Amino acid sequence: MAHGSERYAGYALDGLGQEPNEDKLSSIPDLDHIMQLPWGPKVA
Repeated sequence: MAHGSERYAGYALDGLGQEPNEDKLSSIPDLDHIMQLPWGPKVA
């Protein structure tokens, strides 16, 4: 899931400023700066 192959419609996010006809977005996390949640050890 961290390879950027998951895409989503930026239009669905408030404040992003995309129009419905624009391309989908993908996010690639920076795994070198990941932080594990103290109350959820399986969530980072």
